[in-house]
Amino acid sequence: MLLGIDVGGTYTDAVLVHQHRVLRSTKVPTTRGDLLQGILGALDGVLDGNLSGDIQQIALSTTLITNAIVENKTDPVGVLVIPGPGMNIEPILPTEADVLTGSIDHRGREVVPVNRTEVEQAVARFCQSGIRLFAVVGKFSVRNPAHELMVARWVREGCPTAEYIALGHRLGGALNFPRRIHTATLNADTWLIYQSFVDAVEEAFRMRRLKAPVVILKADGGTLPLKTSRDIPVETIFTGPAASILGIQALCEIEQPSVTLDVGGTTTDIALFRHGEPILAPKGARVGKYLTQVRSFSTQSIGVGGDSWVRTEQGQLIIGPERKGLPAALGGSYPTITDALCVLRETGWGDRKLAINAINSLDLGRAEEVAEQVLEAAASRVAEAVSQMITAWEQEPLYRVHELLHQPNFNLKQLVGVGGGANGFVQRVARKLGCSVVLPKGGIVANAIGAAVSKPTLMLTLRVDTELKEMVFIEEGIQQPLLENCCDLEGVIAAAKERLSIMSVAMGLSTGEIETVYSEIFNVVRRNYTTGKIITAQVQLRPGILTKVLWEAGDLDVQ
Repeated sequence: MLLGIDVGGTYTDAVLVHQHRVLRSTKVPTTRGDLLQGILGALDGVLDGNLSGDIQQIALSTTLITNAIVENKTDPVGVLVIPGPGMNIEPILPTEADVLTGSIDHRGREVVPVNRTEVEQAVARFCQSGIRLFAVVGKFSVRNPAHELMVARWVREGCPTAEYIALGHRLGGALNFPRRIHTATLNADTWLIYQSFVDAVEEAFRMRRLKAPVVILKADGGTLPLKTSRDIPVETIFTGPAASILGIQALCEIEQPSVTLDVGGTTTDIALFRHGEPILAPKGARVGKYLTQVRSFSTQSIGVGGDSWVRTEQGQLIIGPERKGLPAALGGSYPTITDALCVLRETGWGDRKLAINAINSLDLGRAEEVAEQVLEAAASRVAEAVSQMITAWEQEPLYRVHELLHQPNFNLKQLVGVGGGANGFVQRVARKLGCSVVLPKGGIVANAIGAAVSKPTLMLTLRVDTELKEMVFIEEGIQQPLLENCCDLEGVIAAAKERLSIMSVAMGLSTGEIETVYSEIFNVVRRNYTTGKIITAQVQLRPGILTKVLWEAGDLDVQ
């Protein structure tokens, strides 16, 4: 049996899948102040003592990290960057950032040492302002991390209360310096939030005596062991959207160009499908206006969800991105999008009288008319975001003749809506975009289903130095003499795939298709002569779903 759990901003969902069928499912309120209680409630809704030992895999997803970013509720970070010469990085720096002298060149050689006094002064300023989370990023740290490691040591010495230091070279192997800065900053400013999430999950599983392997989804639909993910929460930023994408693939067939909308409590997550497959972000996950080095499906999360706080400012209707708790119809204190749906009888959730009172508090007219305004305004924002995503995809530069010949306009045909707030809302978005609507059965817990049936994945990075005649399997820490067939990129990729296949079999994983995630060749030049190459290849078991899922009416238990 497969257990999937999705911890959302409003509800925590759990499903138990066995032989292509959802055996049990539940939806309980997320207890934000004490995540443990909500997770325990979800587990108790699908398990009993006799089932715990039959679970083969536990997979998680969560939108808590995404929500914290959208709502601007992340923690402050002291960012220390080492750009070296030739680049003005001031426009791309986070607010709390210090630029250090020192540089390592593109060959990995130290040109200018880091100034310890500069680091100590910067750390003292950060500590005085209460900052306990740090990010250290050097321009060519992926070629030589010595400066990052040295600065990190000085940070610990200068700020003994520092709780976490993100190092750029451990979070992205590519050379794009601006993206590595933002990746490391996001990894640090979500670190404390993520630790609380993992702590609650691990305690819940201990209390319910669950011993199956536990993984969490990554932004590209792959998986990470939960313990490994503690140090790289940035990889789970879009785990919620990834889970809904896999859930949609498990619940229905998508054969025409489609956009999926996962309407949650805090956000609506948008993804693009072509030829039955979700589209990957060509440049890495985008968070706000910044690109990262996180490999991700092409998704966007906007601050419009069922719990989005609706209010007026100077007579203007304002929707989200902040949430003030549950909708009034469900016992909350502020009007929300769900209350507007409830007023118009377009959802079965909540007390309509309470929803009417909440919408009336906006003092804009009759409750039904104001509710319609709220939903139309919210749908317009989502429709605009969808259109912008499609346009951005169509305008993406193409580099191969095959792409030029075979990548026409997106030509949107349908919206696929899942999530607790989909019914009633997605139809409005579809009308604005002129396309049809699909609401798959079981879509209300699509994230938990996607997590449950996600394929376990494994990643391997192989780095070869032909000058030193050595090769290193990074994740395993194994160094060995260079093999004859590993002197070019093709040979290195083949060796990495062969090694990953062996590892997968040893771990009891189905090998399936192995895909190349990243590759790079760097020529080592000494005295104007190329003396060798540094070749890097990163491969992983291709993410996907283990099985399609049959949903039967009446399975869901909502508390």
